[in-house]
Amino acid sequence: MRKQVETSRAIALLAAIVCAGTASAAELVRFETAEFRVAQIQQRRAIERGETPAVAPDKIEGYLAKPEGDGPFAAVVHLHGCGGLSRSTRNRVSELMTGWGYVSLVVDSYTTRGIRNSCDQLPTSRQGDALAALQYLSKLAFVDPKRIAVVGSSQGGIVALRLASTRAINLFAVSDELKFKAAVAYYPLCGAATRQLAIPTTILIGELDDWTPAKYC
Repeated sequence: MRKQVETSRAIALLAAIVCAGTASAAELVRFETAEFRVAQIQQRRAIERGETPAVAPDKIEGYLAKPEGDGPFAAVVHLHGCGGLSRSTRNRVSELMTGWGYVSLVVDSYTTRGIRNSCDQLPTSRQGDALAALQYLSKLAFVDPKRIAVVGSSQGGIVALRLASTRAINLFAVSDELKFKAAVAYYPLCGAATRQLAIPTTILIGELDDWTPAKYC
């Protein structure tokens, strides 16, 4: 059993209990995932030719919560693992983050796509989901758009590392000015990251983890 998972859950639960009552309940929100730039170009050319564009980008769900007050607050985009997002996880994360004074947007990449789990592959669309969440938060009056971090667990941590990595071009149709301020990855596969990272990043892995060994980080 992965002892560090149970320990981190216990710590998070304790913190959530201590911080309970300081934030509003999470609100279900929906937004479109970020499109690949290539797909956007193809759509535009189809319209120019008088053709019917392809299917619109996927709409995904998220759970938005904020601390009391007007802000602007720093914010966190949370990305779940390959087993999906449970109600207990989304509530715990929302309460924990808002208790610390952050707006939180817990992204659910699976429900609207009819996915139960995706532990045998990493959908590239998850990076688009995270960037769409960043874009969504940046437009809210009570969020400071220059202080938004991404936090991911397991597969979500891999996505966070990829978003933190250096890259020659932006594959997704979002503004080049729109960037995460920092990243936190819990027990990710560190081979997903480039050798140099573009933003401050924290990686947290248990010393004895035999699924995602810390030595590779």
